[in-house]
Formats: sequence, C-alpha cells, structure tokens
Amino acid sequence: MPGQAADKQFDYVAIGMSGLCVLHCTALPVLAAALPWIANLAIVDDWFHIAMLFVVVPVSLYALGRAWRCSGHGAPLAIGVVGLVLMVVATFEFMAWHSTGLEQTLTLMGAGILTVAHLINLRNLFRAKRVVSLEMPGSRC
Repeated sequence: MPGQAADKQFDYVAIGMSGLCVLHCTALPVLAAALPWIANLAIVDDWFHIAMLFVVVPVSLYALGRAWRCSGHGAPLAIGVVGLVLMVVATFEFMAWHSTGLEQTLTLMGAGILTVAHLINLRNLFRAKRVVSLEMPGSRC
C-alpha cells in the first residue's frame, strides 16, 4: 500500500516528538536544580509548549486518524486523543496557574499515552500490511 509508508513515518515522527516532550520535562528541571543559573535563562517559556502543541496535535491526529480510516482500528485514535487532551490541559493549566509540577506530570502522562497509541498504531499497520498482501486491490487506502 502506498499510503502505509507515509503513515508509519508520521507515527515515528509523533513518537520522536513525544520523546522530546519527555526530555524537555525531565532534563530541564534536573539541569535547573543542578545549575541554578539555567533557571534564569528562560528556556522553559510558554511559547515552547504552545509551539510543540501546534506540531504534535496535527501530526498525531493525522497519523492515528488515517490509520483508523484505513484499518478500522479505532483504539489507537481514542488512546491518542486522551494523551493529546492531557498535553493540552497541561499546557494551558501551566499558563494559568504556573504549577510546574502538575504541568510536568500531565505532560509526561500525555506523552506516554500518546506514544503507546502510536506504537499500537504501528503494530496494527504492520499486521494490516500482511493481510493486504493477501487481499484484492482496491482496499480502503
């Protein structure tokens, strides 16, 4: 299937972005605690979180939504939406109340859930590839 290669790439990109979220939420606080002057550099600005959402949300929704349409497996999309909602809530909760601990917790939970959704999606795509090779041309994707 020509579209499956692109679908896998979007899942890989989304998993990589979830990894960046985890790195951002864990490494920066550790560095800030170890080297207090890093906290004054304003690395953890609100714009970073919003910019990440503008990339993560469409890429994830596209990859998971297309796979759902093609394979009929809706679980990865539903799981992914839960992760995305947690990440959106974390970003805007952080901006409203500046609760770094809650923001990090929600973001890490959301990124982890989103990563699981993309991994399930990849597994489904690999399985679908084996099934499609046995089917007639003209499948859903």
